[in-house]
Amino acid sequence: MAELGDLDPEDYKTFYDLFTHEKIIPYLPDQAIPKSYADAKQEIIDLMKKEWDGVGRYWGIYHCGCLIGTVGFHTLDQKNKSIEISYEISPDFWGKGIATHAVVYCIEYAKVHFLNIDKVIAYTLVDNIGSHRVAEKSGFKRIRICKNDCFYHGKIIDRLLFEIDLRDDQEQSN
Repeated sequence: MAELGDLDPEDYKTFYDLFTHEKIIPYLPDQAIPKSYADAKQEIIDLMKKEWDGVGRYWGIYHCGCLIGTVGFHTLDQKNKSIEISYEISPDFWGKGIATHAVVYCIEYAKVHFLNIDKVIAYTLVDNIGSHRVAEKSGFKRIRICKNDCFYHGKIIDRLLFEIDLRDDQEQSN
């Protein structure tokens, strides 16, 4: 059984292994791939600081006490009242519903704790079908393909934008 927990900088070796896994690298922008254990430890600290700085929140996804993924909020856009979510999970755990469960938890967390945010957005690579499924099963709607949107591994690429309106449930219940 997987569970969410606070990230721990001492998980830097596992974090490094996850973010440099040959099956994960194609789905990560260059700046998200740690170059060393020291970079991995600093990235965990930076993700933790998002909560302290009031600009996001990240969790580790753990199985039997071992870090198998991450999920969380970053890139707060106060003007548009939105925040971006990202999720990564070890290929050993793909297709088991763990990432979807983690994303659903995060959306519920955002509804309660991010009162100044109306939307959560998620970007996926257009060919990352597994990530599309996680977003859709978590309640996100496909919005559009963003052409020439991001720099990945030396190329400008297209990404698919998903979003979920955090206030839909609240408006319907009023």
